[in-house]
Amino acid sequence: MMVSPDRVVRDFAASAPDRESAAWIGAVTWSISAVEGAYRVLVTAADGTAFGFATRRDSPALALCDLADRFQDFVADNLRVGLPPVPGTARPAVPAVLGGEACWTDTKTGWHCRIGGY
Repeated sequence: MMVSPDRVVRDFAASAPDRESAAWIGAVTWSISAVEGAYRVLVTAADGTAFGFATRRDSPALALCDLADRFQDFVADNLRVGLPPVPGTARPAVPAVLGGEACWTDTKTGWHCRIGGY
C-alpha cells in the first residue's frame, strides 16, 4: 500500500494562519515511489522549491508519521510557522504512532488526534 500525503496536507491547510499560506500548502505537489524498504518522496512547491527524502515502508502509520514530520520541516522553513499547532498554543504538534495509528500529539498536555482529523 502506497502512503498518501492527502491527510497530512489537509491538516496543514486547515491549520494555516491565512489563505495565502493555505494556498501555498495546497499547491504543493508530491511524487512518491516505492523502493526496497522505503518510499522515496519528492515534494515541490509552486515556486520551484523542492526537497526529497525517504520514509519507512514497514508500517503505513510509521510512513505517514515520517511524511508528516518531514513536511512539517518544509513548511516551517518556507512559511516560518510551525503547523499544525497544538490547539490553544503556538507549539507545533508532533507526529507519532499511537495505538497503531498515525497521530498528531503533544507530550505537555496529552492532546492527540489522528493525522487527517485535525
